[in-house]
Amino acid sequence: MRVHKVTVLVVLVAASLSSTAWAAGVQQQAAVPETRTIVDSAGRAVAVPLEVTRAVVLSTAAAEVIRAIGAEESIIAVSGSFREGPLWGDFSELPRVSATALRDIDYEAILALAPDIVIGYGTHPAADVQAMSDALSPAGIAVAGIDCYKFETLPDEITTLGVIFGRITEAAEYREYLTSIDETVRAIGEAVPRDQRVRVFAQHHGGDYRAMGAGSEWTMMIEAAGGINVFAEFSPASSFDIDTERLIEINPDVFLVDARSVPRIGFGVTDSSEAEQYFQERRDRAGWHLLSFAQYDRMHAIAGDIGGGPTKFLGMAFFARLLQPDLFPDLNPDALLTEYYRRFHSLVIEGIFAWPPTW
Repeated sequence: MRVHKVTVLVVLVAASLSSTAWAAGVQQQAAVPETRTIVDSAGRAVAVPLEVTRAVVLSTAAAEVIRAIGAEESIIAVSGSFREGPLWGDFSELPRVSATALRDIDYEAILALAPDIVIGYGTHPAADVQAMSDALSPAGIAVAGIDCYKFETLPDEITTLGVIFGRITEAAEYREYLTSIDETVRAIGEAVPRDQRVRVFAQHHGGDYRAMGAGSEWTMMIEAAGGINVFAEFSPASSFDIDTERLIEINPDVFLVDARSVPRIGFGVTDSSEAEQYFQERRDRAGWHLLSFAQYDRMHAIAGDIGGGPTKFLGMAFFARLLQPDLFPDLNPDALLTEYYRRFHSLVIEGIFAWPPTW
């Protein structure tokens, strides 16, 4: 009888252990997280779903990265900043949930779409990512501010978007492509001695005689490409007003215009007549015949299309070739831009992106 009792006891103990192990396994399985935590551009810790398949993206800069890493099919709605045309035509049928990336956000429309995540700007002065989160997080919608328009943070933001959309390898490839252009330019441009650098008047898109100051990213790009922004020392702001007398007194070597407004160049523009007229009108201004850049035809416009978002890194090639053509004889910015859009966006582009070119 004792033998039977021991056997029964062993069986009961074994069954108990098995049950305990099974229960522990169930608990362990239930403890598998359904989210991962990322840190957005505003420094906020954001819990995002492990698998993001429905994303509302308000900024074109973030969308450019998302498409470049092959996750564009996850985008279900955008903002009014996505205009029809060669760049965003494939998003033209998607719902618009705001007037722009920063204005008139329709929270009811977003809630009705039930996205996994909403991606807007994180540190833009006009953005309030926390207010957006307060409105949407009670419904279980993650909100992340991912800028994708600043040189110093863009590489890490590409990596973050790769994590969010499960495209880590593709994000690493994209990041390497962009940063390699920047590194190539800097390796040569930053080595140019101060007394051999090209002196530049960089005009802000806000209007004539509005110079870019030390706070503009153009100042950094000019320095990296072997130039000097001659007005950076006069103001820490991103831009400020000057006058003809100050311009003639300083007499820069090169005149660069951020052509977000005028002259009209960029994607889809193949006629240079407006740009030519723009520069001729400035040559005809009183006193401009005294300026070195007018005398030696070193007046150039750079399209706003390559001045913001990830294409800033390709913009480095344009700055390098316009400012120091002899140091970058084999660099063809237009060819780089064509390759970029073909390789990462499956787009065939045409347009004038710098006028007049030096390549």
